[in-house]
Amino acid sequence: MGNILAVFAHPDDEAFGPSGTLSKLSKINDVYLVCVTRGGGQQSKYKNLRKRRSAELRNSARIMGVKKVFFFNFEDGCLCNKNYHKLAAKIQEKVNVTKSDTLITFEPRGVSGHIDHIAVSMVSTFVFERSRRLKTLLYFCLNKAQRALEGKYFIYFPPGYGLHEINYTVDISDYYEKKKQTIMAHKSQMFDGEKYLKNHNEELKKEHFIKLSK
Repeated sequence: MGNILAVFAHPDDEAFGPSGTLSKLSKINDVYLVCVTRGGGQQSKYKNLRKRRSAELRNSARIMGVKKVFFFNFEDGCLCNKNYHKLAAKIQEKVNVTKSDTLITFEPRGVSGHIDHIAVSMVSTFVFERSRRLKTLLYFCLNKAQRALEGKYFIYFPPGYGLHEINYTVDISDYYEKKKQTIMAHKSQMFDGEKYLKNHNEELKKEHFIKLSK
């Protein structure tokens, strides 16, 4: 792989997602991170939530060794067809600026079923298919065992993927502690972070992807 651009919807998506893989890749590649929103769309006890979550993401990125974080400032929970093309143009611009040939994002069902996740996956796929520069797309996904640990989320939580559907798995055993650190860097999401780490344990030591190549 050459330079890598990871595209996610909210601060903490990278941590709960492929943070071990991003940490591992950053040892030998330039890894860049796009956060489409600043995660301020929910009610919280924290004042200035957008600012707080942005700082948490920068800290998470530092732990992973990410070279630079880009924020697009779309509204959390408001990604829809009226701004798809604007989002696509912004992603393509960062692909060009970072000279990336690999794109990492959510699998098409958005992992958790969050509409913002699904939109980011769809638009990232659009960019991948049309970009001459990009050669590889990695969809981060959960296998069925990992999915079974998640419990209920929103109205619908998509099923995990079977082993026959996953064609790229990264052993992150050596980066497990870093993954935990990135999750806990999101202090405003501490309740979810502690519960996630407690439930998953050994299942966090492998991260799974569906890999597409041109």
